[in-house]
Formats: sequence, structure tokens, C-alpha cells
Amino acid sequence: MEDESLELAATVGRALICIQMVELLLGSLLRTAFRAAETVPTVQELEREQETVRRATLGCLIKRLRQKVELDPELETYLNKFVEDRNRFVHHLVEEASKSASDEDHSRDFSKQMLEDSIRLMELFFAKFLSWYQALQPNEPMDEETKRYVEQAGNWKKPLHQLFRVRGS
Repeated sequence: MEDESLELAATVGRALICIQMVELLLGSLLRTAFRAAETVPTVQELEREQETVRRATLGCLIKRLRQKVELDPELETYLNKFVEDRNRFVHHLVEEASKSASDEDHSRDFSKQMLEDSIRLMELFFAKFLSWYQALQPNEPMDEETKRYVEQAGNWKKPLHQLFRVRGS
């Protein structure tokens, strides 16, 4: 029983860390890859934006993302559900667990789902970041392993360029 409780605590902890990584990666993308294509941010601009983005909620970050790019409808639905689930997980995990006859099983399943969803978004956001970086460095091609990663992670039902379409194009 104690081992199961420790395993649950570890899963909850991993899920929280991954949720925070999703928020950090999205904030980084907003400051870099989702800027106007012709502008590369200066260090001063990045530093000014860092504090604003760091304090923003995930919902606010996604709202900023929507202002910068047109999201694929399936990705938009996925992000909306992720925000709802993230908020339930972070703010109401104990309440969620008490709704189920098997509190620990429900919490474990919910934690595992949040972990999987977070990892999927981290992969997607990191692939977008790598593809943006590659576009800045066209004379420095990606190694084959990185290319495969971007292609695999970026194919979230559709290629990256279809998931995030720059507004006005």
C-alpha cells in the first residue's frame, strides 16, 4: 500500500513538472518562434517579455498564441481541454480524487493522463522551436536524428506548418 502511495506521489510530481515545462516552452515560443517572421528578438526584448510571460497563466499564454497564429481546430480543442484538465489537476486534485470510489486509482489515472498530454505538447512545442531555429540557420542543416525528431513530433495529426498558421498567410 505504501509503495502504491509513493508511486502515485511520484506520478503527480512528474505530471506537475511536465505541465510547468509545457508552460515554459509555450512562453519561449511566444517570445521567439511566434514573433513576426522578419524580426529576431534582441536580448533586451526577450528579457522584458520574460517576466510578463513567466507570470501569465496557461490560459493567457494560449490566448496570446491564438492572437499570433491560427491554430488547427483539432489542436485548439486539445489545448482547451489541456487547460481545463491542467486547472483541475493543479487546483482540484483532491476534490477530483474524492469523486471516485477508488480515490487512488482515479488520481493515478488522471495523473498519468496529464503526464502523457504534457509530454505530447512538450514534443510538439519543442519540434516547433527546432523548426523555427532551423529557418534562422538555413546554412546549418539539422543532423538526421534531429530532423527525424522534428518530423515525428511535428506530425501531430498534421505537419507543424498546418497546425500553427501565421495570421495573414
